[in-house]
Amino acid sequence: MTTQGDEKHNYNNHPFLGAADMPFALAHNGIIHNDLTLRKEKELPRTKIETDSYVAVQMLEQLADRYPLYIPVSAAADYLHIKEAGLRAAIEQGTCPFGISWRLGDRAAFKIPTLTFIAWMTKGAYALSA
Repeated sequence: MTTQGDEKHNYNNHPFLGAADMPFALAHNGIIHNDLTLRKEKELPRTKIETDSYVAVQMLEQLADRYPLYIPVSAAADYLHIKEAGLRAAIEQGTCPFGISWRLGDRAAFKIPTLTFIAWMTKGAYALSA
């Protein structure tokens, strides 16, 4: 299924495959209105794929390349376009499905495992590789 670009070219069809330590697939049902802006801001490489959804795959790959084990809370909040304090609060309250937090006295620590974040973003659509 393609919503942009030429559907005759298989590379424009969903789901899109990506790789972040292990392969994943992403299908997006919606419109990313600022895909060209994101591509420029995030310095994403140009490809022959003409759909707006592919920018999400590229951004996940970029995030995983930059943070292979744990994504800083600030980077995850930026990716999700939410406030860092709100994400920290959700992690601490246990309502965030991909973050971990712990307390030691008056100090708190937060971790976001990269593969857990990507699994959540792709709804667990990992492709098995041989």
